[in-house]
Amino acid sequence: IRRNGNLGTAHTALGVIYRERGDTAGAIAEFIAAIRTSPSADAYYQRGQLYEAQGQHQKAIEDYDAAIHETPDAPFVYRARATARDGLGDHNSAEQDRITAIRIDHPRH
Repeated sequence: IRRNGNLGTAHTALGVIYRERGDTAGAIAEFIAAIRTSPSADAYYQRGQLYEAQGQHQKAIEDYDAAIHETPDAPFVYRARATARDGLGDHNSAEQDRITAIRIDHPRH
């Protein structure tokens, strides 16, 4: 990152390291840098996980929405969004996300 600050995946990886060390502010800063540099489902998902852990369900949902826009076939993002929607009391939408995740995991042939 010191040599080339435009590496989105490197910012995302560093954000994960900061999160694992308990540095939430540092992690969010790195995920923001990753999203600005090269928006990816992973960066949005990782930041959404932090927001969800903080009880910021709406912010988490917004990041999960962006992750789904980037990669619509990632079942783990739908499951994470379901958890955030449950946190807001939107159980019907949460259930739809769980169903979507199952459909992605087990497509009909």
